[in-house]
Amino acid sequence: MGTKDAEKILRIMAEADGSCEMCARELFIRFINEYPQHEELGKKLFFEIFGAELCQNDDKEHRRHVAQGTFPMYDFSG
Repeated sequence: MGTKDAEKILRIMAEADGSCEMCARELFIRFINEYPQHEELGKKLFFEIFGAELCQNDDKEHRRHVAQGTFPMYDFSG
């Protein structure tokens, strides 16, 4: 797969579930695991689109941060 095709696919993934950052993050990670030659492109596009680093850790604090940005009307502090 070439770079242009990879970028098209990643941009489609970024729009998953109404451009949900958490959903797209999971898809980007799966894509990178399958196509490691496009890891830098994936990280670059994720930052460009969501303004956040694409990290592969799955810690509770990261999920809470994303949820607060996605659903600001809810209190996720607890």
